[in-house]
Amino acid sequence: MAVAPLNIAVPTSRLVDPETGVIEPPWRQFLVLLWERTGGGEGQDMGGVVTTLAEETTARQNGDAANATAISNEQARAEAAEATLVPVSQLAQLFSVQNLGWMQTSDPGGGRPWLKAGGLHVGP
Repeated sequence: MAVAPLNIAVPTSRLVDPETGVIEPPWRQFLVLLWERTGGGEGQDMGGVVTTLAEETTARQNGDAANATAISNEQARAEAAEATLVPVSQLAQLFSVQNLGWMQTSDPGGGRPWLKAGGLHVGP
């Protein structure tokens, strides 16, 4: 079967010869090409379309449910992980009573911590 060209132009001439009532050749060619481009004489099976649409709807609903479950699981995992962390206020209190006299007072390099102006620093 020949493939209809993609660039079919709508004719600008009259559609029907007023004397004979026959469709003009440019319009006949346009309509034949349009008919070929849109699938010819074969009709669309609506049963197949309805079945495919129902399958797609079910697949999307299942996907949405799976995403909701995954989000819920991730939220529960994150909340459980955060519950094991030490609160910042408690961490600051624990850190404030530590003896940091052993730390260097100049940048040791390599991303290691050091004391600078009474605080803990990493980097320059």
